[in-house]
Amino acid sequence: MTADKQPLLAEIDDAHERLGELERDLRDVDGLLASFAVQNEQYRLLEGVCAMLDSIEQLGAADVFWGKKLDAAGRAQHLRDVRQRVAEFVAEVRAAEDKRLSILGRIAEGGEVLSILEGDLRDIEDEEIERSLEWVVEREIGPVTDGPNLPWVRGGEEDLRLRKSLGGSLLAASLRRRSCRWTRCPSAS
Repeated sequence: MTADKQPLLAEIDDAHERLGELERDLRDVDGLLASFAVQNEQYRLLEGVCAMLDSIEQLGAADVFWGKKLDAAGRAQHLRDVRQRVAEFVAEVRAAEDKRLSILGRIAEGGEVLSILEGDLRDIEDEEIERSLEWVVEREIGPVTDGPNLPWVRGGEEDLRLRKSLGGSLLAASLRRRSCRWTRCPSAS
């Protein structure tokens, strides 16, 4: 494993761990919102009841519902208390929904970061594969030892033989020419 890979793998593990924590948080928030589903219906009905009780109060028939036990101020205070509890519940639900949206956003960001890190890891692995497929030329630095005699290499045995045969041919040609001058050679005429 290369040195470039170690920190990247550690970052990927950290990103996976953070995503796992965020997904656990999301499950917790989803469970809380699911528990709010039943209460949500109850509080929605309470809101409707409060609106109807306001209408009954405006019509002047509040004593029919409330009886003589509560005066107008007591009834108004009771409705404010109920509305306050409904508002607190709605705020609690809204906070849970906001937290859920925040977690979803952080999960999306974490997924993008993880995708980038995994892309970087793939790039490093691809470079490693390419390096492993390259031909490595290794040789010792120094003078070239006696290797094969190649025709373009000067000073070898081939050059020595060439000079000897060329010298012998020139000597034979010059002797023949001299001998032809003293004697009549058929080719000289």
